[in-house]
Amino acid sequence: MEIKHYENIEYTDLVISEEKISNKYFFDCIFKNCKINNCTLENSKFLNCQFDNCTIVTLKSDNSDIKNAQINKCNLIGINWSEMSNQRYGHTKAIDKMTHSFLKYNSFFEVSLRKVDCSYNTLNECTFETCDLVLANFKECDFQGTVINNSDLRKADFRDARNYYIDLKNNQLKDAQFSFPEVSNLLYSLDIKID
Repeated sequence: MEIKHYENIEYTDLVISEEKISNKYFFDCIFKNCKINNCTLENSKFLNCQFDNCTIVTLKSDNSDIKNAQINKCNLIGINWSEMSNQRYGHTKAIDKMTHSFLKYNSFFEVSLRKVDCSYNTLNECTFETCDLVLANFKECDFQGTVINNSDLRKADFRDARNYYIDLKNNQLKDAQFSFPEVSNLLYSLDIKID
């Protein structure tokens, strides 16, 4: 099995649909205005790559990694981020920075987003389960329909974020930052009545 390596290459207006991306390693590459639809990464790696104004729908992984991705102004639909980290090599940080992007039906299970800048995103019907979100920046994010469960949110920044549901009973929130009036959303998990 021959691995092809690509380094410091910029891809623009690339369109890939229903294909396997096999045995390819991308290092420090830039993807601009690309569309990737219903594809599978097979024995491939994307390390320190940047994605600008891309649309990625239903990306799957088979023995592949995304590490330290920079994501800006992208549409990401139906991605299971726990698959994007090859467990044989331990947990890797798939996303380094993600801003001004739209995510729908994304799943983060046992994913580390420690210290990640995730500000100014729309996270629609996503799930964060058992994640490390310590010091994560979620400023001005819209969490409509998103659930954060059993995760470490210590020192995370939710200022000016909205529509979040965070269960106070099963998430760690020490020193997390919130803004009024949205901080009252935290009380929903307590089954109390507020007038």
